[in-house]
Amino acid sequence: MLCRPRDDRERRPWPLLLGFLALTSLWATAEFLGLRPWLGNPLLRAVQGSFRVTAFPILTVGNSGWISGLWPLLAPLALVFAQQRRWAALLPTLALLLLGVAATQGNLSALVFSGLMLLFAGLTVRRSLPAALLLAACALLPAPVTSGLVDVNTWLQSRGAVEGQPQQNQFTAQTTEQTTSERLLIFTSGLRSAAERPLTGWGYETFHNNFYGHLTEQEREPFLRRIINAAPDEQVSMSGLAVVARRADGSGPPREATLLMVKPHNYLIEEVYSNGFTALLFLLPVLGLIVRELLRARTELACFALLAWLGYGGYLMGWFLNPSVTPLALAILALGLRSADRARELRGQEIRESRESGRGLQGLEPIPAAQLGKSE
Repeated sequence: MLCRPRDDRERRPWPLLLGFLALTSLWATAEFLGLRPWLGNPLLRAVQGSFRVTAFPILTVGNSGWISGLWPLLAPLALVFAQQRRWAALLPTLALLLLGVAATQGNLSALVFSGLMLLFAGLTVRRSLPAALLLAACALLPAPVTSGLVDVNTWLQSRGAVEGQPQQNQFTAQTTEQTTSERLLIFTSGLRSAAERPLTGWGYETFHNNFYGHLTEQEREPFLRRIINAAPDEQVSMSGLAVVARRADGSGPPREATLLMVKPHNYLIEEVYSNGFTALLFLLPVLGLIVRELLRARTELACFALLAWLGYGGYLMGWFLNPSVTPLALAILALGLRSADRARELRGQEIRESRESGRGLQGLEPIPAAQLGKSE
């Protein structure tokens, strides 16, 4: 259970984190709908110059995967407000989280988010049944909310209010199946590569050199055909890091496409691939110490940091560290560890004061019974 903070100083991160969540979620949603808060904004043409944005620049980055880890990381805000029964903060927090998950359309992010909502519902049910039911319901809403945003985008484009490519709902069975199969293929190649160098690894930022070479022909060909969108009468092969498609009869020029698989899309696999399995001898004990410190503290901020990293860690099992989310995750971890350290200091101070008080009482000489009741 989340414990009440010892003073008001541990409450300060909540408004700040909620404000950051609101900014990123609403910005990403606006860009999903085709609006341009920054890049391509016609009101800023005098500053930016004349150019047209045709891509889908989530937070002006261009790849929604770079920020979709924010939603599992900040999801414990909903638990904090649910435990405190602060409905005025809980409802907008859940709405912002759902908008963020829907706008970035990360299947992995949505899966981790839904799992966290069910976990939070279980942690809240004894304190507030309505809040627990609301959290559990949010686990089912990423796909419907995305469908609603897609409909709004279609309506805006039909009226000529926005430009760009029309959005599509990526939370479908076909997309989920394809994403899952591709992830498993990447994991397989990463583990096979790591098994070749179990002690030293291959080094960081080298996965693109080994990804295709550690797949079997049966595994590699369907993947290559999807990359280049090969026709049934085309044969595919590798030329360096490029995928080449040629017609079986030799007619027409060959086509090329390149997809560099720069990361294993799993943080643990990335570590063993880059540094060998010996890296786990350092990484796992450090993670264990962090979890132990946060669990022993049982302060509200320490529990928040633990659950935030549980969500982000689950997300990293299908993605990789990136500069858009990891700094905030480290800041939250630092706040949690500082809260744990402070709780330990306060407990030590209480123990010392208790011992000193006990010694003071022991130093007093007992009053003889014969003197009780006598006056001077």
